[in-house]
Amino acid sequence: MCTRMASPLPRQMGQGIECAIEVDGQPVKDAYSFSQPSPFIYVYLPNEAAARAIARRSILVRAILREWASATSYEELLDQIRNDPPGDMVDFPAGKTFAMRVEGYHQRLSIEYQREMINRIGECCPPAVYERGRVNLRSPDVTWCLIEEYISRGPLQRVYFGTRVAEGIRVTDHLLDRFRLNRRSYLGTTAMDPELAFLMANMACSAPGRVVLDPFVGTGSLLLSVAALVPGVQVLGTDIDPRTVRGLGRPVAGSRPGTNALTNFQEIGLAHSVDLVLCDASRSPWRLPGFTGQSTARLAGFVDAIIADPPYGVRESAQQLTQRLRPRSCAEPNDERYILKTNYPPEQVYADLVDFAALHLPVGGRLVYWLAVITEFFTPEDVPRHPAMNLVALCPQSFSRWTRFLVVMEKTREPAFDAGSTTAAGGPLPLACSLAPGAGLAAEDRAYVETLRQGRETSYGQFRTQYFNTAKNGPHEPVLPLAPGEGKVRQTRRRAAPLPDAVPAVAPTAQPEEQ
Repeated sequence: MCTRMASPLPRQMGQGIECAIEVDGQPVKDAYSFSQPSPFIYVYLPNEAAARAIARRSILVRAILREWASATSYEELLDQIRNDPPGDMVDFPAGKTFAMRVEGYHQRLSIEYQREMINRIGECCPPAVYERGRVNLRSPDVTWCLIEEYISRGPLQRVYFGTRVAEGIRVTDHLLDRFRLNRRSYLGTTAMDPELAFLMANMACSAPGRVVLDPFVGTGSLLLSVAALVPGVQVLGTDIDPRTVRGLGRPVAGSRPGTNALTNFQEIGLAHSVDLVLCDASRSPWRLPGFTGQSTARLAGFVDAIIADPPYGVRESAQQLTQRLRPRSCAEPNDERYILKTNYPPEQVYADLVDFAALHLPVGGRLVYWLAVITEFFTPEDVPRHPAMNLVALCPQSFSRWTRFLVVMEKTREPAFDAGSTTAAGGPLPLACSLAPGAGLAAEDRAYVETLRQGRETSYGQFRTQYFNTAKNGPHEPVLPLAPGEGKVRQTRRRAAPLPDAVPAVAPTAQPEEQ
């Protein structure tokens, strides 16, 4: 990331910092909507303190440089340095130490080549640098960086020269290495990659003193990253499966015996920051304050942010609790029903998640979750919506035949409710999360929800079936059901009708080493 300490187009960034982003000389209006092959972007910041604050929190930023010169060739770059020397070289303070680094993106540079480039830059430097300062390669006071950019190991595209203002937390704290999955004592089949988990924590605007909820906590990998990245945050997780939380299920390779979801927190001294609750995400236990039987008061602001990786039905199944009547031979006088787990359809999982966020988040609170789809069937209309939630970002992570989107939503207002709202069964609303989609909402909001969720098939609704059919039959030749009248004729593979092209990405893919 290259910085310029000016702001022609200021925009709000994390931690209340005003900034502007520029790509190819053009200002970026939406920080989530641009995509480019180069990992270097220009960010206009008010001062170096703001740059250091961003580097201490950002996961994808490796370093922030104050650019002094950039060109497509070394001859042009050296001319810029000779004609307009960097300000911190001209006024280099006496007694300070300095170092020069040469790095290449998509290109390995030999030691001999690096020395040659340092000598060429040194010949253009003002004499004050060598008269007042001295070289210190271990811990210099000032570091000048020369970075060569190549695209797919092709010819040199551009070369940058600047002062390193700050290094990202992934470099200074070795964050990704410290929290690698193979270093943890307790693992699960769906443990989230730590880099993506840290990214989710930032997208949710986690901050000290706030409460972050994961309604599908599993082994706690998401919440562990939130607690490690943001000291002082309180994390809360719920899950329906006690075996996973308590470590009683089938062991996963790499897990130590006798460990559970709390073990990883205990090992890094963050056990005081986490609470776990065994419950059904579709029937959450959080009761309404001051409930009188007919009141529609809700537990708004119960959590400040929600992050989740809902089960896709591939490695882990989605389940919810339900009631059934006992057979007459087993029924007791006052116990005619029993509780059991049943399938939790993906459409309902995401609908309940968005509804829960709209009801319990404060205005400005964020919901961040993963949405897995088969790429060729996806359309933007598939993303679950709610009248009180605004879609902030839709960041794709593409795989060979399927994609999962990091969906970021922000609550913009409180849902509108009719006075004396009741459930579909006619009773009062004892729990905020017991609302069926649209139940109790005012007419405008209810019509919005019902329009979105009735009579539509989504690309994630049958993700599990499509996933395995695609893996077996190829992405463009799914097995089609028998047409009426075909009887018991042996079913063969038939090419499906042409499908529309996949929707282009609307935000840069979350991948390591991009920025």
